[in-house]
Amino acid sequence: MCLAACSSIPAGKALDLDAVVSEHARYDKQRIVVAACVNVIIHGVVLLPCGKDLPNVDIVEPNTGSGDYSRLVDYAHEHMGDSPEELPILVFGQFHSAGADESKRHSIAVERFEPRRR
Repeated sequence: MCLAACSSIPAGKALDLDAVVSEHARYDKQRIVVAACVNVIIHGVVLLPCGKDLPNVDIVEPNTGSGDYSRLVDYAHEHMGDSPEELPILVFGQFHSAGADESKRHSIAVERFEPRRR
């Protein structure tokens, strides 16, 4: 488990998910740290700004196949039924903008994640 083996994700450098989505072109393909909450929906697990219903940002597995993607999905399913505000996390990974296509969601390839204190 990365929480014990890896150094902590620097919370002070975390970006607000709303800010990243608002400036999605600026952050496209950038490796960033975001503060967000986890939401389990019918079609999977998404991130959203804590205390808000939108925007939803998809989580994806990194191209390398390594990272905490599966662990984050497991964490979300373990806490299914909890409100997103009860599941604040920090996520480190590469952000991918969906551009202006509103039928698609932005995504982040999860390299690491850490639950935050509620």
